[in-house]
Amino acid sequence: MNYIKLQTDFFVKTKENKITKEKYFDMLEVVPPVRYIKNAFLVGEPYDHNEDMSHVVAPRYQLYFIHDSEYYDGGLASVSDFDAFTISETWRGERRAIFIELLRELAKKTRYNVYITKDARHTFGYVINQEGKIAYTQLHDFYDCLEFAAVHKPSKEVGTGYRVETLAEAFLVAPDWASPLDIKHIKKYTKIS
Repeated sequence: MNYIKLQTDFFVKTKENKITKEKYFDMLEVVPPVRYIKNAFLVGEPYDHNEDMSHVVAPRYQLYFIHDSEYYDGGLASVSDFDAFTISETWRGERRAIFIELLRELAKKTRYNVYITKDARHTFGYVINQEGKIAYTQLHDFYDCLEFAAVHKPSKEVGTGYRVETLAEAFLVAPDWASPLDIKHIKKYTKIS
């Protein structure tokens, strides 16, 4: 998996078919949309009938959306595809935004380097302190806070890391409750790739 340094380039543009703002609003106003949410809609007249993601033949509509203040033609989508996409993608986008904001605050406060995946679906990354030690972080599943883990190379004896309570603990070789045998099997990473 590729990682990018948070402070430099955390949004990677992957959207195609960029359009003008005028085209977006022309299509929004041509007929009432069949589906509309903030920043996305389906034009009110079907373009064709075809299989949707669930392999059901259904009407497909032209999809238009806004991302990062830019306007896009999203191709064809059924109502069920649109509903699935907007619910899951909106939720993921909000979680990713919360994650990025928390990491920015962490990087500013600690002056550590923070790396996250380029893939916007994920909310995990790595923190590297001034000594080059690596810690794992992720957004908590239910609360808007970061979780931390000490990470090391995989082994059958001790897995890939230990969940810990604080970032400081995540930079340690192992938590204080690890046995001497556990510690013997831990080989820390020296870089992320």
